[in-house]
Amino acid sequence: MHRTTRRALAIIGIATLTLAYLVSPARATLDYGSGKAGGATGIPVLSTVPYTAVSGVLIVGDSITVGNYKPLAAQLPGVRLAVNARSGRGTVDAVNQVLAMPYVPPRVIMAVGSNDVFDPPVMAAQIARLRSALEPRGVKVFWVDVQVSRIKYSSAVQLADQRNTGWVNAQIHSGCTAPCTVIGWSEFLSANPAYRLPAYLRDGVHTTAAGSAAWAVLIAGAV
Repeated sequence: MHRTTRRALAIIGIATLTLAYLVSPARATLDYGSGKAGGATGIPVLSTVPYTAVSGVLIVGDSITVGNYKPLAAQLPGVRLAVNARSGRGTVDAVNQVLAMPYVPPRVIMAVGSNDVFDPPVMAAQIARLRSALEPRGVKVFWVDVQVSRIKYSSAVQLADQRNTGWVNAQIHSGCTAPCTVIGWSEFLSANPAYRLPAYLRDGVHTTAAGSAAWAVLIAGAV
């Protein structure tokens, strides 16, 4: 190969690598209209390893699960429910938590994604990562889709939340195919939005008392 040609190719390669370096780290800092994620907050709800080891179902979630795991347990009589939940948690952290567990029950419910409206592109890879780790071990995965449109924020943010919710949910539905099962919380709410959205969500995300019961019944019925 001619020396000039080799030099040109080398320059192109360096430029490509430099561009990739500059673009890739910046993706997580992009503004998708919903603002920036605040990160995990508060005290996590974590079942002990011995308890999880004898459980039939594990739910991994964010603040919605923190507030609703007790009603869910009540809807699963005779089933030992393990919990791994923390407010503000994103899906990357949730999947990391599951993959670090020494034992995972035979059914795992992933109730995360609401905090990923701040960075929607992360979802697809995390779903694939979790499934590739758990399903060969015979673990059944369920994924709860999300509903976010924070009514205390501006109309522009609410619109972005709705758009990003759709983006997150599209990845959940395309990534969680058989034997993975999607639990359609968003679909349930949108079936009667004029009533269910204000009746079941107190702020466009987190549940009212009625919403907590509906969320628990929906998930228990699926698992």
